[in-house]
Amino acid sequence: MSRPKGSTNRPKLAGTLYKASLKIFGKYFRGEGRTALEAVQAIKPGVAKGMSVLTLEKDGVKKEQVLSRFITANLFGGGSPMRNELAIKLFLQTVKL
Repeated sequence: MSRPKGSTNRPKLAGTLYKASLKIFGKYFRGEGRTALEAVQAIKPGVAKGMSVLTLEKDGVKKEQVLSRFITANLFGGGSPMRNELAIKLFLQTVKL
């Protein structure tokens, strides 16, 4: 017995995904991932120079957080890797979902 061409033996994704949305200057950006960090890193806003509202959702439970312009710029802007790591650390300390 052979399997059909193009099929894979990959397991299905178990569990639910985190959904993240970011509002900057009245525009919404969305991302999904297995963890909260992956969901946030999937968001790719064009401009990250102001205060923003980050919403995380998992299993119908929502949590909103207001991010300062400094954390927004360091987390989503094209800065140095050290600033990005510091912003990720601050984000993970404050988010518990």
